[in-house]
Amino acid sequence: MKAHNLRLLISTILFFFINNYTLAEENIRYYDIELVVFENLEESADNNEIWPSGKQLVVPDNATILGQKFKGELPPEYDSRHLFKLLSLDDYQLKEHSDMLKESENYRVLLHMGWRQPGLARDKAIPIHFTHVISENTEEPAPQEGTVPNSEPDVQSVPASSIRSLANLEGVINIVLSRYLHLDVEMLYKKEADDVSVDMYDTSFLEERSDREPIYYLKQNRRMRSKETHYIDHPKFSMLVRITPFKIEVPKITVPNG
Repeated sequence: MKAHNLRLLISTILFFFINNYTLAEENIRYYDIELVVFENLEESADNNEIWPSGKQLVVPDNATILGQKFKGELPPEYDSRHLFKLLSLDDYQLKEHSDMLKESENYRVLLHMGWRQPGLARDKAIPIHFTHVISENTEEPAPQEGTVPNSEPDVQSVPASSIRSLANLEGVINIVLSRYLHLDVEMLYKKEADDVSVDMYDTSFLEERSDREPIYYLKQNRRMRSKETHYIDHPKFSMLVRITPFKIEVPKITVPNG
């Protein structure tokens, strides 16, 4: 076969390969999800409502946990590298907002995290379940932003004298792609203060907390616009959420000369 005809054949094959690859990618969308959860420290935030006690989240059976290997089922065309992976701090877009909240005396940042996931229809959407322990103490630093919820770092015992407060943040977040993006979020914020020594990474003590302690509960369904920062309001703790489309680069293939 002449070189010209060979190059033409290769070019034709590559054209159909890349074209089919692009069509497949158009039906598979990935998004970077970033959220900042923060507490309202003003006294009125506790006094303007009667908060329930004993509230618990119902975690869907198909929920996945960030930082752990995805065990669900998706068609093979989904790239496992982009399935519920935590983002690096360099990919965060809400850092300036988070820093402003930290500088304010009226708010406290409870959690700042982000992850990448596919956009799926409601009947196929996979909820995210996470728990996060918040600690304030004088001797050991609290876990840094971007640490993996539900990870198992080295166990540290925190002396009772160093504990100012302990709390637990638990949430279920579901991103649904239909004509628009939709966010379903349900979250609990439990505060606890004991004069005993506890492991700051062990959440079992929260199960023994008094029923008299309030549990702050947030549940909202929101239609979202990508590339915009959305505010989810609550009297005691609120959220900033940003969803950004993530594009996978089409592979570059060169046609040999000669």
